Amino acid sequence: AYTEEDVRQFVVPRTTREAIVTRFGQPRWVDKNPKFEDGSTNIDEILLFFLPTQNPPRNESWVFSGFKVRLKDGKAVDWSANHRDTHVGS
Repeated sequence: AYTEEDVRQFVVPRTTREAIVTRFGQPRWVDKNPKFEDGSTNIDEILLFFLPTQNPPRNESWVFSGFKVRLKDGKAVDWSANHRDTHVGS
């Protein structure tokens, strides 16, 4: 498990893909050579990491749920956090 602050401190520009995967595990989803509508090529890979949901589920609002890293030449360009809301029925 990791927090948003853990990611913020570790994933900085030029952090290698290998270091990120070693620290946070295999990404849940990888997009190699993503295509953008504007034709830009400032990145060549996107990694998505997701934290598991609480078990049993509980009501949560805007909690950190994982992150996305954009890479160029195997190094981080930037990253962004993912958040989720969970509403458990009664």
